[in-house]
Amino acid sequence: QSLILILLVLGLGLWFGHESLQHSHTDPWGSDRKYFEGFTELVSKASKPVPPMVFEPDIVSHLIDTAEPAVIIKSRLAQWPAIKKWKTEFLMENLPTLNVHPSAAPWVRIHSQVQPFGQIEGVNWQRQWEEKVISGAQFFAPSSENYYLTMPVTNLPEAMQIDLGDFSDFSVPWRSIWEANVWMSNAPTTMPIHYDLLHNFYCQIRGDKKFNLFPPSDAKYLYVYPRLHPSSRMSQVNPTQLERFPDFTSSRPLEVVLKPGDVLYIPPYWFHHVSPAGNVTSVSVSIHTESDYVSLRDDMQKIQPPYNSFWSQNMKRDVLAIFLISLFSEDPQTNLDFVPTGDFFKSLERRYESLQHDYEVIGLVEALSIQDSEARFTLPKSFESGMLRNFKEPILRSVGALKHVMQNYQDKAILHIELANHIEDLLNHMLPKQEIYKMIRSLAALA
Repeated sequence: QSLILILLVLGLGLWFGHESLQHSHTDPWGSDRKYFEGFTELVSKASKPVPPMVFEPDIVSHLIDTAEPAVIIKSRLAQWPAIKKWKTEFLMENLPTLNVHPSAAPWVRIHSQVQPFGQIEGVNWQRQWEEKVISGAQFFAPSSENYYLTMPVTNLPEAMQIDLGDFSDFSVPWRSIWEANVWMSNAPTTMPIHYDLLHNFYCQIRGDKKFNLFPPSDAKYLYVYPRLHPSSRMSQVNPTQLERFPDFTSSRPLEVVLKPGDVLYIPPYWFHHVSPAGNVTSVSVSIHTESDYVSLRDDMQKIQPPYNSFWSQNMKRDVLAIFLISLFSEDPQTNLDFVPTGDFFKSLERRYESLQHDYEVIGLVEALSIQDSEARFTLPKSFESGMLRNFKEPILRSVGALKHVMQNYQDKAILHIELANHIEDLLNHMLPKQEIYKMIRSLAALA
């Protein structure tokens, strides 16, 4: 297992393993092996095992209530025909061609360029992976290539779909199954640290798969990409350059290696790092069920401060600033006393500062003026500034509405993540993109 973890770390090493602002493409692997081994030792010391639980009819409801990861053993998954049938020859025969993601590096990082920063003109996004159609024989045979595949279960041939059992054993009662996907990959192809919004019951069908899981409260240690970034929901941490991500060493992950027939429950917003653990191509099915926190995000997006497109840019900034400052004021009628606020804007600022180490993106640091670290706006501190007194009532009404929505949810760490996401959305809506980071710095200094 230590060898596998070293390979995982090597894969993530390519993520940032170049001089950050020069965007060099020199291979960083060779000189860092001792460092990789040191990081492996660090993670092994920090990680705790995920507890196993024997399947019972009410286990799903129990896990949802506790919101803690667990490995379900001795469930009906062990009787799914796929567990015995999906050998290499069967997979090659039934999947003669596959649309896969071959990667130049042994990891597959999300690049969803529908995100606002993905649309900035002049910014060059250099993905390590591509899409390609190959034969099943290529995919499932031993190979040095880094192949990764995901698709809906409904895209499988009928002969394979009937080998999967009843998904209701691993879905939230009275909630819709949003999606059920098949995941296939060979070692050491890795999915870096990220989180999802849904309840995830991860069913291991073939091969072994290793997970390191981090609770939502560890978000402050994981340097999450900005909400507006194409790699949103993923961690920026490069474990080969921990001096650039010093807080990562304070995280406390859990660790598990799934065997065929095991089911891992991953609660919403639990970060996870995933890779095959062995020489056999891993095959898994993830069953995603609706989470209450999807409604939280939807409800928050309906709330914004007063805004008119014809206002001056200074007016937009001032209204947005006083709205955000009111969220953390000493007034119990408006402040979000249930969200840890001490370093809130500092943690939001950290999402942006670390972008300068991302060698896959050329031009974003300049487009967002991140290199101008001293630039700040002069922001109002009260409603007595300029025209703001005219908008005090509607601003406080919006603040109160946001507080009311968030009070319906209990997990403070998740609220912290989603509030940061919502604030980024507001910044993107009301300000030019080149002002977003400067505004965050200004709020952090004011706080």
